[in-house]
Amino acid sequence: MDFAEHEARVQEVLAGQPVTCEGMYAETEAPLIDWLHAQRGASFVIANLGQLGHPGGRLCTELETLGFPVFEIQDRPSAEAGSGPANVCPQVVGCLAGLGPRAYALAAQFAVDWLTTPHPAE
Repeated sequence: MDFAEHEARVQEVLAGQPVTCEGMYAETEAPLIDWLHAQRGASFVIANLGQLGHPGGRLCTELETLGFPVFEIQDRPSAEAGSGPANVCPQVVGCLAGLGPRAYALAAQFAVDWLTTPHPAE
């Protein structure tokens, strides 16, 4: 499944919801960071950060500075069973690993719930 197909699946989930979504694909962090800065009015980020999302890295630092809650999608679970998701930025409020294309639709539904339902502040 390519990026356009993932984005279409997310749009299907969001149809009729009080939430909109804009997508962006980048293989390096600089264009992604620039795009995120242009999205200052955004309320939520769904991202497959891959190797760009390691804690302490520039992308994680920028996400923390911008204050977006992030739902991270990982292509595969961490190498060690029971060790939890790998490379999670501090701004991550949820994570799915190893679910393939379904993860994007599930993340979109999570974003709707997160944005429309009161949740405890941490």
